[in-house]
Amino acid sequence: MKILAPAFLCSLLLFQTCQSSRILIYVLQCTYSQLHVYHPFAVRLSEAGHDVTMVLPTEFKTPNSKIKYVIPDKVRGPWKEFQGAGLLISQLREEDVLAGGTTNAGWDLLAPQGVKFCELFLNSEGITKWAETSKFDLVIVDDLLNDCGVGLAYKLKAPFMYFVTSTLFPSAYDTFGSVPETSWIPDIRKRWSGEMNFLQRVENTLLSLEMYFNTKRYSGYFGDLEKMLRSKLSMPDMPDLDELEKKANLVLVNSHFSMEVARSLPPLFVPVGGLQCGGPLKEELPKNIAEFLNKYSGFIYVSFGTVTQLSPEKQQIFLDVFQQYARIGFVMKWTGDLPKKTPANVLLVNFAPQQALLSHKKILGFVSHGGMLSTQEVTYYGVPVIGIPIFAEQDYNIECLRRLGVALKLEIATLNTAELSSTIRNLLNNPSYRLKMKKISALSRDRPQHPMDTAIWWTEYVLRNSKDNDGLDVLKPLGIHQPWYQRRCLDVWGFLFLIILLIVYIFVKMWITFIKCVIRVLCGRKKTKAD
Repeated sequence: MKILAPAFLCSLLLFQTCQSSRILIYVLQCTYSQLHVYHPFAVRLSEAGHDVTMVLPTEFKTPNSKIKYVIPDKVRGPWKEFQGAGLLISQLREEDVLAGGTTNAGWDLLAPQGVKFCELFLNSEGITKWAETSKFDLVIVDDLLNDCGVGLAYKLKAPFMYFVTSTLFPSAYDTFGSVPETSWIPDIRKRWSGEMNFLQRVENTLLSLEMYFNTKRYSGYFGDLEKMLRSKLSMPDMPDLDELEKKANLVLVNSHFSMEVARSLPPLFVPVGGLQCGGPLKEELPKNIAEFLNKYSGFIYVSFGTVTQLSPEKQQIFLDVFQQYARIGFVMKWTGDLPKKTPANVLLVNFAPQQALLSHKKILGFVSHGGMLSTQEVTYYGVPVIGIPIFAEQDYNIECLRRLGVALKLEIATLNTAELSSTIRNLLNNPSYRLKMKKISALSRDRPQHPMDTAIWWTEYVLRNSKDNDGLDVLKPLGIHQPWYQRRCLDVWGFLFLIILLIVYIFVKMWITFIKCVIRVLCGRKKTKAD
Protein backbone atom coordinates (compact mmCIF):
# COMPACT_ATOMS: atom_id res chain seq x y z
CA MET A 1 0.00 0.00 0.00
CA LYS A 2 2.92 2.33 0.78
CA ILE A 3 4.27 1.71 -2.73
CA LEU A 4 0.93 2.24 -4.45
CA ALA A 5 0.12 5.53 -2.72
CA PRO A 6 2.93 7.63 -4.29
CA ALA A 7 2.21 6.08 -7.69
CA PHE A 8 -1.46 6.98 -7.34
CA LEU A 9 -0.60 10.56 -6.33
CA CYS A 10 1.75 10.93 -9.31
CA SER A 11 -0.92 9.64 -11.66
CA LEU A 12 -3.45 12.04 -10.14
CA LEU A 13 -1.09 14.99 -10.56
CA LEU A 14 -0.42 13.99 -14.17
CA PHE A 15 -4.16 13.70 -14.80
CA GLN A 16 -4.82 17.12 -13.25
CA THR A 17 -2.01 18.69 -15.32
CA CYS A 18 -3.72 17.58 -18.52
CA GLN A 19 -7.12 18.56 -17.12
CA SER A 20 -6.16 22.20 -16.72
CA SER A 21 -4.35 22.79 -20.03
CA ARG A 22 -5.02 25.77 -22.29
CA ILE A 23 -5.60 24.63 -25.87
CA LEU A 24 -5.92 26.76 -29.00
CA ILE A 25 -7.52 25.32 -32.15
CA TYR A 26 -6.60 27.32 -35.28
CA VAL A 27 -8.76 26.74 -38.37
CA LEU A 28 -9.39 29.62 -40.79
CA GLN A 29 -9.15 28.19 -44.31
CA CYS A 30 -11.90 25.60 -44.21
CA THR A 31 -15.40 24.75 -45.27
CA TYR A 32 -18.19 24.94 -42.72
CA SER A 33 -18.51 21.16 -42.75
CA GLN A 34 -14.98 20.88 -41.30
CA LEU A 35 -16.24 22.66 -38.21
CA HIS A 36 -18.52 19.66 -37.61
CA VAL A 37 -15.31 17.79 -36.77
CA TYR A 38 -13.56 20.51 -34.78
CA HIS A 39 -16.46 21.67 -32.66
CA PRO A 40 -17.40 18.27 -31.15
CA PHE A 41 -13.67 17.71 -30.60
CA ALA A 42 -13.37 21.07 -28.82
CA VAL A 43 -16.46 20.32 -26.72
CA ARG A 44 -15.01 16.99 -25.60
CA LEU A 45 -11.69 18.63 -24.72
CA SER A 46 -13.53 21.19 -22.65
CA GLU A 47 -15.59 18.46 -20.94
CA ALA A 48 -12.26 16.83 -20.04
CA GLY A 49 -11.43 20.01 -18.12
CA HIS A 50 -9.34 21.90 -20.67
CA ASP A 51 -9.65 25.60 -21.41
CA VAL A 52 -10.34 25.63 -25.17
CA THR A 53 -10.17 28.59 -27.57
CA MET A 54 -11.08 28.31 -31.25
CA VAL A 55 -9.91 30.69 -34.00
CA LEU A 56 -12.65 30.40 -36.62
CA PRO A 57 -13.68 32.28 -39.79
CA THR A 58 -17.35 32.38 -38.76
CA GLU A 59 -19.72 31.65 -35.89
CA PHE A 60 -20.68 28.06 -35.20
CA LYS A 61 -24.45 27.59 -35.37
CA THR A 62 -24.64 25.89 -31.98
CA PRO A 63 -21.89 27.49 -29.85
CA ASN A 64 -20.85 26.05 -26.51
CA SER A 65 -20.62 28.28 -23.44
CA LYS A 66 -17.45 26.53 -22.25
CA ILE A 67 -15.49 27.41 -25.40
CA LYS A 68 -13.95 30.78 -26.22
CA TYR A 69 -14.29 31.86 -29.87
CA VAL A 70 -11.93 34.22 -31.70
CA ILE A 71 -13.48 35.30 -35.01
CA PRO A 72 -11.25 37.87 -36.80
CA ASP A 73 -13.41 40.67 -38.18
CA LYS A 74 -11.57 40.95 -41.50
CA VAL A 75 -11.88 37.21 -42.24
CA ARG A 76 -15.68 36.88 -42.10
CA GLY A 77 -16.55 38.52 -45.45
CA PRO A 78 -13.86 36.86 -47.64
CA TRP A 79 -14.64 33.48 -46.05
CA LYS A 80 -18.34 33.84 -46.90
CA GLU A 81 -17.36 34.64 -50.49
CA PHE A 82 -15.18 31.53 -50.49
CA GLN A 83 -18.13 29.47 -49.20
CA GLY A 84 -20.45 31.02 -51.79
CA ALA A 85 -18.46 29.78 -54.80
CA GLY A 86 -20.38 26.50 -54.94
CA LEU A 87 -22.09 27.07 -58.30
CA LEU A 88 -18.80 28.15 -59.92
CA ILE A 89 -17.06 25.06 -58.56
CA SER A 90 -19.62 22.68 -60.04
CA GLN A 91 -19.49 24.53 -63.39
CA LEU A 92 -15.68 24.28 -63.46
CA ARG A 93 -16.00 20.56 -62.81
CA GLU A 94 -18.35 20.06 -65.75
CA GLU A 95 -16.21 22.14 -68.13
CA ASP A 96 -13.00 20.33 -67.18
CA VAL A 97 -14.51 16.83 -67.46
CA LEU A 98 -15.99 17.59 -70.89
CA ALA A 99 -12.58 18.97 -71.97
CA GLY A 100 -10.90 15.68 -70.99
CA GLY A 101 -9.28 16.86 -67.74
CA THR A 102 -8.51 14.46 -64.90
CA THR A 103 -7.58 16.83 -62.05
CA ASN A 104 -10.11 18.61 -59.85
CA ALA A 105 -9.96 22.40 -59.99
CA GLY A 106 -9.22 24.67 -57.05
CA TRP A 107 -6.19 23.00 -55.47
CA ASP A 108 -3.84 25.65 -56.86
CA LEU A 109 -5.91 28.35 -55.12
CA LEU A 110 -5.42 26.98 -51.61
CA ALA A 111 -1.88 28.33 -51.10
CA PRO A 112 -2.64 31.96 -52.08
CA GLN A 113 -5.92 31.71 -50.17
CA GLY A 114 -4.02 30.52 -47.09
CA VAL A 115 -1.73 33.55 -47.36
CA LYS A 116 -4.74 35.84 -47.77
CA PHE A 117 -6.52 34.49 -44.70
CA CYS A 118 -3.32 34.82 -42.65
CA GLU A 119 -2.94 38.45 -43.70
CA LEU A 120 -6.58 39.19 -42.86
CA PHE A 121 -6.19 37.43 -39.52
CA LEU A 122 -3.08 39.39 -38.55
CA ASN A 123 -4.65 42.69 -39.66
CA SER A 124 -7.90 42.11 -37.78
CA GLU A 125 -8.66 44.33 -34.82
CA GLY A 126 -7.05 43.24 -31.56
CA ILE A 127 -5.30 40.14 -32.92
CA THR A 128 -1.70 41.26 -32.43
CA LYS A 129 -2.43 42.33 -28.84
CA TRP A 130 -4.26 39.05 -28.24
CA ALA A 131 -1.23 37.13 -29.55
CA GLU A 132 1.09 39.14 -27.29
CA THR A 133 -0.90 38.59 -24.12
CA SER A 134 -2.34 35.08 -24.57
CA LYS A 135 -0.74 31.92 -23.21
CA PHE A 136 -1.46 28.38 -24.39
CA ASP A 137 -0.09 24.95 -23.59
CA LEU A 138 -0.90 23.50 -27.03
CA VAL A 139 -1.91 24.77 -30.46
CA ILE A 140 -3.84 22.50 -32.84
CA VAL A 141 -3.48 23.64 -36.47
CA ASP A 142 -5.73 22.58 -39.33
CA ASP A 143 -3.58 21.12 -42.10
CA LEU A 144 -5.46 22.65 -45.07
CA LEU A 145 -2.67 25.19 -45.69
CA ASN A 146 -3.33 26.97 -42.39
CA ASP A 147 0.39 27.17 -41.54
CA CYS A 148 -0.12 30.70 -40.26
CA GLY A 149 -1.11 28.83 -37.10
CA VAL A 150 2.36 27.25 -36.93
CA GLY A 151 3.93 30.71 -36.78
CA LEU A 152 1.34 31.72 -34.19
CA ALA A 153 2.33 28.71 -32.07
CA TYR A 154 5.96 29.85 -32.25
CA LYS A 155 4.90 33.32 -31.06
CA LEU A 156 2.94 31.78 -28.19
CA LYS A 157 5.93 29.53 -27.33
CA ALA A 158 3.58 26.59 -27.35
CA PRO A 159 4.00 23.09 -28.85
CA PHE A 160 1.68 22.35 -31.75
CA MET A 161 0.15 19.48 -33.63
CA TYR A 162 -1.72 19.15 -36.93
CA PHE A 163 -5.26 17.96 -37.53
CA VAL A 164 -6.13 16.71 -41.03
CA THR A 165 -9.91 16.69 -41.52
CA SER A 166 -9.66 14.81 -44.82
CA THR A 167 -7.53 11.89 -45.92
CA LEU A 168 -3.79 12.47 -45.70
CA PHE A 169 -2.24 14.87 -48.23
CA PRO A 170 0.62 13.34 -50.30
CA SER A 171 3.01 16.10 -49.15
CA ALA A 172 2.68 14.98 -45.51
CA TYR A 173 4.84 11.92 -46.16
CA ASP A 174 7.92 13.92 -47.17
CA THR A 175 7.27 16.55 -44.52
CA PHE A 176 7.67 13.98 -41.76
CA GLY A 177 10.27 11.68 -43.29
CA SER A 178 8.18 8.94 -44.92
CA VAL A 179 7.96 7.81 -48.54
CA PRO A 180 4.61 8.29 -50.36
CA GLU A 181 2.98 5.05 -51.47
CA THR A 182 2.52 6.35 -55.01
CA SER A 183 2.57 2.96 -56.71
CA TRP A 184 -0.90 2.11 -55.48
CA ILE A 185 -2.51 5.07 -53.64
CA PRO A 186 -3.64 7.69 -56.18
CA ASP A 187 -3.21 11.41 -55.59
CA ILE A 188 -6.36 12.78 -53.93
CA ARG A 189 -6.59 15.54 -56.55
CA LYS A 190 -7.09 13.12 -59.45
CA ARG A 191 -10.30 11.64 -60.88
CA TRP A 192 -8.87 8.22 -61.70
CA SER A 193 -10.90 5.03 -61.36
CA GLY A 194 -9.60 1.51 -60.84
CA GLU A 195 -5.94 0.56 -60.64
CA MET A 196 -3.42 3.04 -62.05
CA ASN A 197 -1.61 2.18 -65.27
CA PHE A 198 2.10 2.84 -65.76
CA LEU A 199 1.77 6.43 -67.01
CA GLN A 200 -0.63 7.27 -64.20
CA ARG A 201 1.87 5.91 -61.68
CA VAL A 202 4.56 8.11 -63.25
CA GLU A 203 2.31 11.16 -62.91
CA ASN A 204 1.28 10.11 -59.41
CA THR A 205 4.92 9.91 -58.29
CA LEU A 206 5.69 13.37 -59.64
CA LEU A 207 2.53 14.87 -58.12
CA SER A 208 3.58 13.93 -54.59
CA LEU A 209 6.83 15.86 -55.06
CA GLU A 210 5.00 18.72 -56.75
CA MET A 211 2.70 19.17 -53.74
CA TYR A 212 5.63 19.03 -51.31
CA PHE A 213 7.94 21.40 -53.16
CA ASN A 214 5.78 23.66 -55.31
CA THR A 215 2.59 24.12 -53.31
CA LYS A 216 4.26 25.10 -50.04
CA ARG A 217 7.81 26.06 -50.91
CA TYR A 218 8.54 27.23 -54.45
CA SER A 219 5.12 28.87 -54.91
CA GLY A 220 6.04 31.54 -52.36
CA TYR A 221 3.47 30.28 -49.83
CA PHE A 222 5.95 29.72 -47.01
CA GLY A 223 7.97 32.80 -47.93
CA ASP A 224 4.93 35.14 -47.90
CA LEU A 225 3.70 33.74 -44.58
CA GLU A 226 7.15 34.10 -43.00
CA LYS A 227 7.41 37.79 -43.97
CA MET A 228 3.98 38.59 -42.52
CA LEU A 229 4.44 36.61 -39.32
CA ARG A 230 7.89 38.04 -38.58
CA SER A 231 6.65 41.56 -39.22
CA LYS A 232 3.16 41.56 -37.69
CA LEU A 233 3.99 39.49 -34.63
CA SER A 234 7.38 41.13 -34.02
CA MET A 235 9.51 37.99 -34.19
CA PRO A 236 12.31 38.64 -36.71
CA ASP A 237 14.21 35.56 -35.50
CA MET A 238 11.39 33.12 -36.29
CA PRO A 239 12.84 30.06 -38.13
CA ASP A 240 11.61 29.15 -41.60
CA LEU A 241 8.25 27.39 -41.71
CA ASP A 242 9.95 24.54 -43.56
CA GLU A 243 11.85 23.90 -40.34
CA LEU A 244 9.01 24.68 -37.93
CA GLU A 245 6.41 22.38 -39.50
CA LYS A 246 8.68 19.39 -38.91
CA LYS A 247 8.42 20.10 -35.17
CA ALA A 248 4.77 19.11 -35.10
CA ASN A 249 4.28 16.72 -32.21
CA LEU A 250 1.45 14.72 -33.77
CA VAL A 251 -0.88 14.54 -36.77
CA LEU A 252 -4.47 13.53 -36.12
CA VAL A 253 -5.86 12.19 -39.41
CA ASN A 254 -9.62 12.10 -39.89
CA SER A 255 -9.52 8.80 -41.77
CA HIS A 256 -9.54 5.05 -41.13
CA PHE A 257 -8.54 2.01 -43.17
CA SER A 258 -12.06 0.57 -43.03
CA MET A 259 -13.43 3.46 -45.10
CA GLU A 260 -10.38 4.22 -47.22
CA VAL A 261 -7.19 2.17 -47.79
CA ALA A 262 -4.56 0.67 -45.51
CA ARG A 263 -1.46 2.87 -45.30
CA SER A 264 2.06 2.35 -43.95
CA LEU A 265 2.44 5.27 -41.56
CA PRO A 266 4.72 6.02 -38.58
CA PRO A 267 3.15 6.49 -35.11
CA LEU A 268 3.18 10.27 -35.59
CA PHE A 269 0.01 9.86 -37.69
CA VAL A 270 -2.98 8.83 -35.59
CA PRO A 271 -6.16 7.82 -37.48
CA VAL A 272 -9.34 9.15 -35.86
CA GLY A 273 -11.70 8.87 -38.82
CA GLY A 274 -15.35 9.18 -37.81
CA LEU A 275 -14.75 10.91 -34.48
CA GLN A 276 -17.85 13.05 -35.15
CA CYS A 277 -20.04 9.95 -35.59
CA GLY A 278 -22.35 8.81 -32.81
CA GLY A 279 -21.28 9.76 -29.32
CA PRO A 280 -23.18 11.97 -26.87
CA LEU A 281 -23.81 14.81 -29.35
CA LYS A 282 -27.03 13.39 -30.77
CA GLU A 283 -28.95 15.16 -33.52
CA GLU A 284 -32.73 15.25 -33.64
CA LEU A 285 -35.00 15.43 -36.67
CA PRO A 286 -36.95 18.67 -37.11
CA LYS A 287 -40.72 18.23 -36.95
CA ASN A 288 -41.29 18.86 -40.68
CA ILE A 289 -38.77 16.16 -41.69
CA ALA A 290 -40.11 13.64 -39.16
CA GLU A 291 -43.69 14.15 -40.35
CA PHE A 292 -42.61 13.77 -43.98
CA LEU A 293 -40.77 10.49 -43.30
CA ASN A 294 -43.81 9.05 -41.53
CA LYS A 295 -45.66 9.06 -44.88
CA TYR A 296 -43.24 6.58 -46.52
CA SER A 297 -41.93 3.11 -45.85
CA GLY A 298 -38.46 4.21 -46.91
CA PHE A 299 -36.54 7.26 -48.07
CA ILE A 300 -33.35 8.39 -49.78
CA TYR A 301 -31.35 11.32 -48.47
CA VAL A 302 -29.67 13.68 -50.98
CA SER A 303 -27.00 16.23 -50.07
CA PHE A 304 -24.06 17.90 -51.81
CA GLY A 305 -22.57 19.42 -48.69
CA THR A 306 -22.15 22.97 -47.45
CA VAL A 307 -20.33 24.41 -50.48
CA THR A 308 -21.55 22.82 -53.72
CA GLN A 309 -24.48 24.32 -55.57
CA LEU A 310 -25.73 22.53 -58.69
CA SER A 311 -27.00 24.37 -61.73
CA PRO A 312 -30.81 24.64 -62.08
CA GLU A 313 -30.64 22.22 -65.03
CA LYS A 314 -28.89 19.56 -62.95
CA GLN A 315 -31.22 20.12 -60.01
CA GLN A 316 -34.22 19.56 -62.31
CA ILE A 317 -32.79 16.19 -63.38
CA PHE A 318 -33.00 15.03 -59.77
CA LEU A 319 -36.58 16.24 -59.34
CA ASP A 320 -37.67 14.61 -62.60
CA VAL A 321 -36.21 11.27 -61.53
CA PHE A 322 -37.47 11.38 -57.95
CA GLN A 323 -41.10 11.71 -59.01
CA GLN A 324 -40.72 8.37 -60.84
CA TYR A 325 -40.40 6.69 -57.41
CA ALA A 326 -43.67 7.88 -55.87
CA ARG A 327 -43.65 5.27 -53.08
CA ILE A 328 -40.28 6.46 -51.78
CA GLY A 329 -39.61 9.73 -50.01
CA PHE A 330 -36.64 11.94 -50.92
CA VAL A 331 -35.16 14.47 -48.50
CA MET A 332 -32.88 16.80 -50.46
CA LYS A 333 -30.66 19.53 -49.07
CA TRP A 334 -31.34 22.40 -51.46
CA THR A 335 -29.15 25.40 -52.27
CA GLY A 336 -30.36 28.24 -54.48
CA ASP A 337 -33.82 29.38 -55.61
CA LEU A 338 -36.65 26.96 -54.96
CA PRO A 339 -38.23 25.35 -58.04
CA LYS A 340 -41.72 26.40 -59.16
CA LYS A 341 -42.98 22.85 -58.72
CA THR A 342 -41.75 20.14 -56.37
CA PRO A 343 -42.88 16.49 -56.56
CA ALA A 344 -45.09 15.40 -53.67
CA ASN A 345 -42.57 12.76 -52.55
CA VAL A 346 -39.69 15.27 -52.31
CA LEU A 347 -38.91 17.47 -49.31
CA LEU A 348 -36.45 20.30 -49.99
CA VAL A 349 -34.60 21.66 -46.95
CA ASN A 350 -31.82 24.23 -46.52
CA PHE A 351 -30.51 22.36 -43.49
CA ALA A 352 -30.72 18.70 -42.51
CA PRO A 353 -29.32 16.92 -39.44
CA GLN A 354 -27.31 14.45 -41.49
CA GLN A 355 -26.47 11.90 -38.81
CA ALA A 356 -30.08 11.80 -37.62
CA LEU A 357 -31.17 10.98 -41.17
CA LEU A 358 -28.41 8.44 -41.85
CA SER A 359 -29.18 6.60 -38.61
CA HIS A 360 -32.92 6.52 -39.33
CA LYS A 361 -34.42 3.03 -39.60
CA LYS A 362 -36.23 3.87 -42.86
CA ILE A 363 -33.24 5.12 -44.86
CA LEU A 364 -32.58 3.23 -48.10
CA GLY A 365 -29.61 5.11 -49.51
CA PHE A 366 -27.66 8.35 -49.71
CA VAL A 367 -26.95 10.43 -52.83
CA SER A 368 -23.81 12.35 -51.93
CA HIS A 369 -20.98 14.49 -53.30
CA GLY A 370 -18.53 12.30 -51.38
CA GLY A 371 -17.16 14.71 -48.80
CA MET A 372 -14.94 13.06 -46.22
CA LEU A 373 -17.41 13.53 -43.36
CA SER A 374 -20.28 12.17 -45.45
CA THR A 375 -18.34 9.07 -46.49
CA GLN A 376 -17.39 8.43 -42.86
CA GLU A 377 -20.94 8.84 -41.63
CA VAL A 378 -22.47 6.52 -44.25
CA THR A 379 -19.83 3.96 -43.35
CA TYR A 380 -20.53 4.31 -39.64
CA TYR A 381 -24.30 3.97 -40.09
CA GLY A 382 -24.11 1.36 -42.86
CA VAL A 383 -25.92 3.23 -45.65
CA PRO A 384 -25.13 2.44 -49.33
CA VAL A 385 -24.19 5.40 -51.52
CA ILE A 386 -24.65 6.90 -54.95
CA GLY A 387 -21.61 9.14 -55.25
CA ILE A 388 -21.53 12.20 -57.52
CA PRO A 389 -18.22 13.94 -56.70
CA ILE A 390 -17.69 17.61 -57.52
CA PHE A 391 -14.31 18.88 -56.23
CA ALA A 392 -11.45 18.50 -53.73
CA GLU A 393 -10.78 14.87 -52.72
CA GLN A 394 -14.37 13.72 -53.32
CA ASP A 395 -13.53 11.54 -56.34
CA TYR A 396 -10.94 9.73 -54.23
CA ASN A 397 -13.42 9.22 -51.38
CA ILE A 398 -16.14 7.81 -53.62
CA GLU A 399 -13.65 5.63 -55.49
CA CYS A 400 -12.57 4.07 -52.18
CA LEU A 401 -16.18 3.17 -51.39
CA ARG A 402 -16.77 1.92 -54.94
CA ARG A 403 -13.81 -0.45 -54.62
CA LEU A 404 -15.33 -1.82 -51.43
CA GLY A 405 -18.55 -2.57 -53.34
CA VAL A 406 -20.72 -0.23 -51.27
CA ALA A 407 -21.15 2.69 -53.67
CA LEU A 408 -22.16 3.52 -57.23
CA LYS A 409 -20.41 6.42 -58.95
CA LEU A 410 -21.90 8.94 -61.40
CA GLU A 411 -20.38 11.91 -63.24
CA ILE A 412 -22.22 15.22 -62.79
CA ALA A 413 -20.95 16.60 -66.13
CA THR A 414 -22.71 13.91 -68.17
CA LEU A 415 -25.57 13.08 -65.80
CA ASN A 416 -29.01 12.52 -67.34
CA THR A 417 -32.40 11.29 -66.10
CA ALA A 418 -32.07 7.78 -67.56
CA GLU A 419 -28.67 7.18 -65.92
CA LEU A 420 -29.73 8.55 -62.53
CA SER A 421 -32.97 6.58 -62.57
CA SER A 422 -31.29 3.27 -63.44
CA THR A 423 -28.65 3.84 -60.76
CA ILE A 424 -31.26 4.46 -58.07
CA ARG A 425 -33.11 1.32 -59.23
CA ASN A 426 -29.87 -0.66 -59.00
CA LEU A 427 -29.20 0.60 -55.47
CA LEU A 428 -32.72 -0.28 -54.32
CA ASN A 429 -32.97 -3.70 -55.99
CA ASN A 430 -29.44 -5.04 -55.39
CA PRO A 431 -29.10 -6.04 -51.71
CA SER A 432 -25.33 -6.59 -52.02
CA TYR A 433 -24.60 -2.88 -51.55
CA ARG A 434 -26.41 -2.75 -48.21
CA LEU A 435 -25.02 -6.10 -47.02
CA LYS A 436 -21.44 -5.12 -47.86
CA MET A 437 -21.88 -1.72 -46.25
CA LYS A 438 -23.16 -3.33 -43.04
CA LYS A 439 -19.98 -5.42 -42.94
CA ILE A 440 -17.77 -2.37 -43.54
CA SER A 441 -19.73 -0.49 -40.87
CA ALA A 442 -19.01 -3.25 -38.36
CA LEU A 443 -15.29 -3.07 -39.20
CA SER A 444 -15.34 0.71 -38.83
CA ARG A 445 -16.90 0.53 -35.38
CA ASP A 446 -14.75 -2.36 -34.14
CA ARG A 447 -11.90 -0.40 -32.54
CA PRO A 448 -10.27 -0.41 -29.09
CA GLN A 449 -12.11 2.84 -28.34
CA HIS A 450 -14.28 5.44 -30.06
CA PRO A 451 -12.15 7.64 -32.36
CA MET A 452 -13.13 10.71 -30.32
CA ASP A 453 -11.62 9.08 -27.24
CA THR A 454 -8.52 8.22 -29.30
CA ALA A 455 -8.17 11.86 -30.37
CA ILE A 456 -8.54 13.10 -26.78
CA TRP A 457 -6.02 10.57 -25.43
CA TRP A 458 -3.37 11.44 -28.00
CA THR A 459 -3.93 15.17 -27.54
CA GLU A 460 -3.30 14.74 -23.83
CA TYR A 461 -0.30 12.53 -24.66
CA VAL A 462 1.18 15.53 -26.47
CA LEU A 463 0.37 17.76 -23.50
CA ARG A 464 2.14 15.36 -21.15
CA ASN A 465 5.23 14.81 -23.26
CA SER A 466 6.01 17.96 -25.26
CA LYS A 467 6.95 20.43 -22.58
CA ASP A 468 10.32 21.19 -24.21
CA ASN A 469 8.55 22.47 -27.36
CA ASP A 470 11.01 20.56 -29.53
CA GLY A 471 8.64 18.02 -31.06
CA LEU A 472 8.10 14.39 -30.13
CA ASP A 473 10.92 12.97 -32.25
CA VAL A 474 10.32 9.49 -30.85
CA LEU A 475 7.18 9.31 -33.04
CA LYS A 476 8.95 10.37 -36.24
CA PRO A 477 11.00 8.27 -38.68
CA LEU A 478 14.70 9.10 -38.99
CA GLY A 479 14.01 9.83 -42.65
CA ILE A 480 12.85 13.29 -41.55
CA HIS A 481 16.54 14.28 -41.55
CA GLN A 482 17.18 12.97 -45.07
CA PRO A 483 16.63 14.72 -48.40
CA TRP A 484 13.73 13.42 -50.52
CA TYR A 485 15.95 11.41 -52.89
CA GLN A 486 17.68 9.55 -50.04
CA ARG A 487 14.33 8.58 -48.52
CA ARG A 488 13.43 7.00 -51.85
CA CYS A 489 16.93 5.41 -52.09
CA LEU A 490 17.35 7.04 -55.50
CA ASP A 491 21.06 7.55 -54.78
CA VAL A 492 21.38 3.83 -53.94
CA TRP A 493 19.47 2.71 -57.02
CA GLY A 494 21.45 5.19 -59.12
CA PHE A 495 24.71 3.82 -57.75
CA LEU A 496 23.64 0.22 -58.41
CA PHE A 497 22.51 1.17 -61.90
CA LEU A 498 25.93 2.72 -62.60
CA ILE A 499 27.65 -0.43 -61.30
CA ILE A 500 25.49 -2.52 -63.63
CA LEU A 501 26.29 -0.19 -66.51
CA LEU A 502 29.99 -0.46 -65.67
CA ILE A 503 29.83 -4.25 -65.56
CA VAL A 504 27.95 -4.33 -68.87
CA TYR A 505 30.47 -1.88 -70.36
CA ILE A 506 33.44 -4.00 -69.20
CA PHE A 507 31.76 -7.19 -70.46
CA VAL A 508 30.98 -5.64 -73.85
CA LYS A 509 34.49 -4.18 -74.04
CA MET A 510 36.03 -7.58 -73.24
CA TRP A 511 33.75 -9.29 -75.76
CA ILE A 512 34.67 -6.81 -78.49
CA THR A 513 38.38 -7.24 -77.66
CA PHE A 514 37.97 -11.01 -77.77
CA ILE A 515 36.19 -10.84 -81.16
CA LYS A 516 38.95 -8.60 -82.51
CA CYS A 517 41.61 -11.02 -81.30
CA VAL A 518 39.79 -13.94 -82.93
CA ILE A 519 39.47 -12.01 -86.19
CA ARG A 520 43.18 -11.12 -86.11
CA VAL A 521 44.14 -14.75 -85.51
CA LEU A 522 41.90 -15.98 -88.31
CA CYS A 523 43.09 -13.31 -90.69
CA GLY A 524 46.72 -14.10 -89.76
CA ARG A 525 46.26 -17.79 -90.60
CA LYS A 526 44.72 -17.01 -93.98
CA LYS A 527 47.58 -14.68 -94.79
CA THR A 528 50.16 -17.37 -93.82
CA LYS A 529 48.51 -19.96 -96.08
CA ALA A 530 48.45 -17.50 -98.96
CA ASP A 531 52.18 -16.87 -98.59
